[in-house]
Amino acid sequence: MNCKALLAMADALGTMSDQCQVVFKECGDQRLFRAHLILEEVSELLEELANRDEVKCLKELADVLYVVIGTAVAFDLPIDEAFEEVHSSNMTKGAAAGTHDGDRGKGEGYRKADVRGILIGHRLRQKEAASRKI
Repeated sequence: MNCKALLAMADALGTMSDQCQVVFKECGDQRLFRAHLILEEVSELLEELANRDEVKCLKELADVLYVVIGTAVAFDLPIDEAFEEVHSSNMTKGAAAGTHDGDRGKGEGYRKADVRGILIGHRLRQKEAASRKI
């Protein structure tokens, strides 16, 4: 992929980000606001990847993490546990099953990430903690 393609994707994401912001202002749906923030930061990251500026790229990567983690906090989602689960699952992908494009593939030993179980456990712990406060 060349730099022009990265810049075109950055522009497209910027347009989607703007649209999310407009609709958010109309209806107040926080999901649209969070989508706007994420799309905006990913768009900026793509621009810096195209520019091949490591310092600005690192800054934009940190911004992406910041808004993604902020989104998890805003919606009370256990992102740290989910990340660990997805990482563990990804480590079960087999290198031999991979493709020429770097995708490791889902070989025989692959284990799907159980993020549903993590979310259910998180919500149960919240209910138990709330019931102890009463």
